[in-house]
Amino acid sequence: MLPPDWDLRLVDLDVTNLHDSDIEWADWVFLSGMIVHTDSCHTIAARCAGKGKPVVAGGPLFTTGSEQFPEIPHFVLGEAEDLIAGLVADIAADTVRDCYSSDQRPSLSRTPVPRWDLIRFRDYVMAPV
Repeated sequence: MLPPDWDLRLVDLDVTNLHDSDIEWADWVFLSGMIVHTDSCHTIAARCAGKGKPVVAGGPLFTTGSEQFPEIPHFVLGEAEDLIAGLVADIAADTVRDCYSSDQRPSLSRTPVPRWDLIRFRDYVMAPV
């Protein structure tokens, strides 16, 4: 859902490690996770803060428990389809808010095809839909 002209890098910690060079490369770090990833997300947020990189966190872990992450400055809570344009505009204007939230459930027809070009298929045995 991010602009096509943004240079993106996906680091899936289920199949690789997050290197300092990945954090240093980024202007912004977008972090997502589930409850099982709580400790890892705290560690990543601390590493990003130590390198002066702002974090935007979203996904199930943060939608249900963002208050557990005071070290993370920005959140996308709920489904991002209705929120991402505002976040992107605010990043461009350097006016990013603490929280973008929605309790709406957008139609799946509005959800774009995943950016398969950002993953290495050889890292995965299967890719369930």
